[in-house]
Amino acid sequence: MKATHLPILPKFISLLLLFIVTLLCSVEVTAQLHNQANLDYLKNLSSKSSLTKAELDKARATMLKINNEARLNPNYRKKQESQTALQLPSGLKPLIINKDLNKSAQEQADYQASIKSVTHDNRNYRDFGARADRHLTCQPSRQGSI
Repeated sequence: MKATHLPILPKFISLLLLFIVTLLCSVEVTAQLHNQANLDYLKNLSSKSSLTKAELDKARATMLKINNEARLNPNYRKKQESQTALQLPSGLKPLIINKDLNKSAQEQADYQASIKSVTHDNRNYRDFGARADRHLTCQPSRQGSI
């Protein structure tokens, strides 16, 4: 081997290493978006015709976990092929269940089940404001909860 070829060898090794690193780093990691146990639990509940109070409470807590997982993942909507991006600021506090909002939502869910239709209306109230007033109190410290 001639001495004139030696300077090419380190350059070739450097390029080869760069190529290998590029290949390894360009592989997209496909992480699961949600804990599979949470999804399986909800799927199993969906086959039931009614739920116990304990199952409802666990379903709410499970949905809350799933929503908080999504809030922590800035690419969640993109990975779900959403047509609109949702730019959430970083450092968001996890969502929590608000007992007043939960009562209102459960009442509406019960109403919808009774009429076998999904709606924002409720014939038991003159309007949404009246329905909200029944369960909700103005408590600024609870803003951001669901």
